[in-house]
Amino acid sequence: RGLTFEEFQACMEQKAGLKQLTRRLNELQPVIDGEHKQIASEESALSVARASVDPTDGAAVDVFNARLGKQHERVRAFNRQVNEFNKEVDKHRAERGKCSLNCAKRPFRTA
Repeated sequence: RGLTFEEFQACMEQKAGLKQLTRRLNELQPVIDGEHKQIASEESALSVARASVDPTDGAAVDVFNARLGKQHERVRAFNRQVNEFNKEVDKHRAERGKCSLNCAKRPFRTA
């Protein structure tokens, strides 16, 4: 069956919301990818630094541990960011499914 005018309007609103959500995800993806690369780079640097820290030098150990603590906090913040991004992806999938169910292959016919 075809769409009523009200259903057609609702579909246009759904599609506009979906387009906005898609744009947001497309903006966030490179930010997340960039942060992931920076975290991986720092992990590699920490591995190299760890090998050169003299465990008998308390000051050097403290400096390394402070750097490691900052990295752990950065990873925790990144994980929160990824969780929020994944929620947005799930929302996008749900909205796309609703839009497909309600609007796809249902032409709008004027009376």
